[in-house]
Order: sequence, then structure tokens, then C-alpha cells
Amino acid sequence: FHLAEYGGACPRLDVHTSFRSPGSIVPQFVEMPDGGRFFVFARTVNRPRFSRHTQDKRLAIAMGCSIEHVAAIGYAEDIQQGSPRFAE
Repeated sequence: FHLAEYGGACPRLDVHTSFRSPGSIVPQFVEMPDGGRFFVFARTVNRPRFSRHTQDKRLAIAMGCSIEHVAAIGYAEDIQQGSPRFAE
């Protein structure tokens, strides 16, 4: 799927929410404006810190797949497509 081309984040993705609970998996079903449906999960990771003058050491990583493959993703087991978390 296409992300914002000129800065800013996609408002439909919860990847930034993962900073609220570092180290936890944040799963989400997403429907994009073009009708594409995806399962996305995000998590924070720590990057190496080389000096005290560098940026924050925490990054957010997101991965996902088309909704057709969601049965093969373990992180989607607790979320059903009919739940309130689908297409938030």
C-alpha cells in the first residue's frame, strides 16, 4: 500500500501507538482509502546508541500483509474482522 509521499504518517496506521507500550505488539486491521484491506502489527525496538548526543534510541517497526493471508499470522489470532478494532 502507498504511504504518505511528502511527509506525515498515514492516519489509519497505529504504528505510532506502539510508543505508548514499548516492546508490546500492537495489532490492527486496516482498510485503506482505495479499499485495500490489511493486517498490520507494530512494535518498538531499541537501536544502538553511540553517544549521548544522538536521537532517541527507540524506533517503531511495522509489518503487515493483505487480509487474505491473515489466517497464517499468529498475531491476528485474538482479533476478529468483526471486532471494533477492525478498520479503525
